Amino acid sequence: MRLRHLHPLTAALNVAVLLVMPLVTTGTRAAGQTVDPASAYLAAHPGGTKISANEVGYGPLVVTVNRPLAATAVADCPAGWFCFYAGINYTYPRGKLSSCGYQSLADYGWANRIDSVYYDMQNGKVTFYNDAAVDTALFTVSTATRGDADVSPNGDKADYVYRTC
Repeated sequence: MRLRHLHPLTAALNVAVLLVMPLVTTGTRAAGQTVDPASAYLAAHPGGTKISANEVGYGPLVVTVNRPLAATAVADCPAGWFCFYAGINYTYPRGKLSSCGYQSLADYGWANRIDSVYYDMQNGKVTFYNDAAVDTALFTVSTATRGDADVSPNGDKADYVYRTC
């Protein structure tokens, strides 16, 4: 297995989650406040809305911060969504979208963070692009090719997506 460096934001989030995990287990902080993964994620990635203890919404994007404990390390994208993961082999956090057309990943704090993807829609496809000097298609997932556990050499390069419905 090839190792990759984590994106600085992903690394910072992992450290933040590790620091608060003992607090989550006890359910209290020094000041008596409850801490959960979604709150830690929002502290590192402001602008979203807490949906649950493990999910944050940024408009149409839903971020699941940690993989559920019973889940294995495989693509676990729910039906009706296309998902992207901050690490290879579907490593969390996981973002998911379902809208058609153009969507800027930067609007949701996900530009240059994607290392694996999965498409769990009944039709269409989604292409991930880099908008450096000229828009460049990096990779596509669709009903024909649902997943890519490692988008190398284009990991951490996608700035926006275009979903054809």
